[in-house]
Amino acid sequence: GRAVALNAGGASQAASSFYLPLDRVVRAFRLIRDHQPVSRGTLQTVFVYTPYDELRRLGLSEALETETRSAFPRQTGMLVAREVQPGSSADGKLSPGDILVKINGRMVTEFLSLESILDEAVGQTLEIEVQRGGETLLRHIKVDDLHSLTPDEFIAFGDAVLHRLSYQMARHLNVPVKGVYVANPGFMLGVAAIPKGAVIT
Repeated sequence: GRAVALNAGGASQAASSFYLPLDRVVRAFRLIRDHQPVSRGTLQTVFVYTPYDELRRLGLSEALETETRSAFPRQTGMLVAREVQPGSSADGKLSPGDILVKINGRMVTEFLSLESILDEAVGQTLEIEVQRGGETLLRHIKVDDLHSLTPDEFIAFGDAVLHRLSYQMARHLNVPVKGVYVANPGFMLGVAAIPKGAVIT
């Protein structure tokens, strides 16, 4: 009778579902209960959990693998950057294929600890250690406020609906998070041949 995860989506044709662990949900609930803001930090970078065999192909050193396996014997891999948002604080500092090693000197190998660190460091600059092709790199990156990258208002006129470009939509378009997104062109923008999904810069 106790909740163990939150349903996050499913694939009806494959009869499969996807669930999120409740750790961060519990944190948000406690903050809301205590009338505190729920901070959400982001590097505007998509990380993927990657097994050790693939990490070796990306250049993970034998020494670092030994150290990580010793520190986290139950883990089977580490986090790797897959996408870095153009125009973000991480742009030019992180690259796809970078293996995340440490944040402020603390080893980070899974999403829960990464999210915990980012959510508590909004607006701060973190020292991030990555391995790229076997070389260890230190980067100083500011943590962005995910709420500020998520529109919470819109304007409607002439049957058109517009709002600020969101981080998620900017990811799909591979552009910086700036501009106005056309959610619905309506009559006014439609007759000007401005389609749904356009970004007004």
